[in-house]
Amino acid sequence: MTMTHHLLLAQFNNQFLIALDDIAKAYLGMNTRTAKNKAKAGALPFPVFKIRESAKCPFVVHVDDLALYIEEQCAKAKADLVGN
Repeated sequence: MTMTHHLLLAQFNNQFLIALDDIAKAYLGMNTRTAKNKAKAGALPFPVFKIRESAKCPFVVHVDDLALYIEEQCAKAKADLVGN
């Protein structure tokens, strides 16, 4: 596990499934409505899902997928910096 993974677990009280609503603004820079619409369209940069098919069931992301996305974005930023 990476440091990012550990910090995400700490931030979200050791929950391995994180509600999309809880990360939309901070990690995606969008409001929850936009994030939900993108989730329905399969247009988010990591997998999200519902535990069961229900309008009331929230979209969630696995902490592993969010950590990987953050690590990939960090690596891209470093590569861009070195490339310039």
